[in-house]
Amino acid sequence: MRNLILFYISALLLLASCHTTTVSPTRCSDPKKISDGDSVSIYVLPTAFTPNGDGRNDIYRLVGLHLHLDSSKLVIWDSLGLPVFNGSAKSGWDGTRTDGSKAAPGNYRVAARIVKENGTAIDVCSQVTILVYSENGCIVGNPNDYILEDQIDLYTGVAAYHSQDIFCH
Repeated sequence: MRNLILFYISALLLLASCHTTTVSPTRCSDPKKISDGDSVSIYVLPTAFTPNGDGRNDIYRLVGLHLHLDSSKLVIWDSLGLPVFNGSAKSGWDGTRTDGSKAAPGNYRVAARIVKENGTAIDVCSQVTILVYSENGCIVGNPNDYILEDQIDLYTGVAAYHSQDIFCH
């Protein structure tokens, strides 16, 4: 019970510190730069993932350069406002809810505390969509609507390629 209370308190504090309460699906799809002085960090939060165990885009996590990922944190809620994940941004969320059940496909609210290598932190709000494969082995949807982790190239920009090969045509 104590852990559940601490979970809710930390989740509420992180959500309250987010810079915005209105989040679009592509809010964090472009690399963002955090600069203070000589140090520049870059982060990307993917906008979708497919936690089906195939080894591709199975985990939702923070991707970045010059970040302290072990100290960065993600808190994720479902559409009813119930917490489904509170943990490390490095290991990320595998789509399993806090009660051990599998999260349903759909949109989830995300609050991220991103910690730079020098220890400074920013809080960011976003959302992520759990996508599922159809019986045909592809994802129904528009590939231009989502950024998946395996697309991200922080040196040249987000869309190193479009994930058209996994979307139904």
